[in-house]
Amino acid sequence: MKATLKLISTPSLILLLLLATAGMVIPQERSTRQMIADGQGTIEVGREKMDLHSVIVKVMEDGQVEFILVSDITFFLKGTWVENEKGHQEIDVKITGGATGSGVQGNGKIFLRDDGKSISRLTLEGASNTSQRRVKVSFVAQ
Repeated sequence: MKATLKLISTPSLILLLLLATAGMVIPQERSTRQMIADGQGTIEVGREKMDLHSVIVKVMEDGQVEFILVSDITFFLKGTWVENEKGHQEIDVKITGGATGSGVQGNGKIFLRDDGKSISRLTLEGASNTSQRRVKVSFVAQ
């Protein structure tokens, strides 16, 4: 009976040790808050104006932010964010480019609902790096 107990406890002990050390060896994924909103808005690039149907915003703990703007075509933007000093319902963003490294430079704001977890409005404004055309995004969630 002691031999059976020893056979059972040794594998269990090894399994527990592996599970305990796995969290230390595998890097933790950065914390990301993803917000998705349907609504109405516009994307203006130079003289072109397109309807904006929905937005996906990924706000990462390391200060990075990614935008997916769904219109007739999909726009990808990235940048940095900081919480607005005036209130916790506003996030200030700085657009530093697009998904391919080029894109748009500018600023904007993410306005949150009272729950602090979902988008109420989004405004972005800047200029294209290559063509210097003005880019403006305005969106209101449903």
